[in-house]
Amino acid sequence: MTILQAFIFTLRTILTTRPIASTLILAVVLYGFFYPAAYHSEVASQLPIVVVDQDQSPLSRNIIAKISLLRAVNIVQQTSNFAEAEQMIKRQQADAIFLIPSHLESNVLRGQNSGLALYLSGAYLIRTREIGSGLASSIKASIAEQLKPLLQTTHIEPSLNLYEYPLYNPLGGYGSYIFPAVAALIVQQTLLLGVSFLIVSLKQKQFRFNLTNLTGITLACSLIGILSCLYYFGFVYWYQDYPRDANLPALLLATPVFVMAVVSISLWLGSIFDRPERPAQVLTFTSVPFFFLTGASWPLEAMPQWMSLSAWIIPSTAGVRQFIQLNQMHASLSDIGMNLLILIMITVVFATLAYRRLIRN
Repeated sequence: MTILQAFIFTLRTILTTRPIASTLILAVVLYGFFYPAAYHSEVASQLPIVVVDQDQSPLSRNIIAKISLLRAVNIVQQTSNFAEAEQMIKRQQADAIFLIPSHLESNVLRGQNSGLALYLSGAYLIRTREIGSGLASSIKASIAEQLKPLLQTTHIEPSLNLYEYPLYNPLGGYGSYIFPAVAALIVQQTLLLGVSFLIVSLKQKQFRFNLTNLTGITLACSLIGILSCLYYFGFVYWYQDYPRDANLPALLLATPVFVMAVVSISLWLGSIFDRPERPAQVLTFTSVPFFFLTGASWPLEAMPQWMSLSAWIIPSTAGVRQFIQLNQMHASLSDIGMNLLILIMITVVFATLAYRRLIRN
């Protein structure tokens, strides 16, 4: 069997074996639509809050009126009883309490500390972040509007405003942040499951591996992985309108390097497993820890040293970083050089291990 024959044989086997085809092809396509759907609105909106107004002044009413216009929040109740609002948080009927204390207006006019307080439910970090940022701007606008006549008569200069411009994610959307990090992980997990399943199935059929046909198998599996990456980085990013400023030549070089690293590990895992169902039993649960170890949800630098160092054994750690840099930041090859080097080392090590187990044994 030549390399080309092994290549065609592998593609035919993948397409005609339902579990492999559903993992390597169908799952990749469906995830491109299913996963981003949950984050379609990009930013959290209409989050329930309780307003505790103990001042009952024109300023407090003005603040509440402006808050009610915010897309991020929904005032579910106004009360003067803080204990009642606290019970609503405990019953998960609201995500935050906004307290307007008594004598707010008089304190502000005298230049004293207003004592405004915002109590956020830390159990929902992303949701409460939206509430905090939305309320802060609304409160500042309300107070500035109320004090405008006073500022004009006393010639007090208003404080300078600070404007924030999110780089590489202009909307500040959660979907635009999370999916570019998850896309490479989806490709990795589908390859790990599908390719290792393929190798175990071939072993059970007494398939005789040699360097030639193993090369053809590797190239066929890598082609599917490369097409999966390009499907996400090209079509899905465009369809979902995610921020993109790709360095295309560097991306076309970095993608095969990442895919080859994943396929090499998959071949090695396939040489170890004894049954076709074993990859699913062992690898399915690894998606969450692998994502955590990419550093996308929590910086690697803040993890224990043994954990941050061992994370680089997993291709997705270097892969996620390099693809975010290439797709969102228009990074050059020199910017991702260390990531590429790590992926090449992973490829060499695990391809050698897979060769020793599949051919020499």
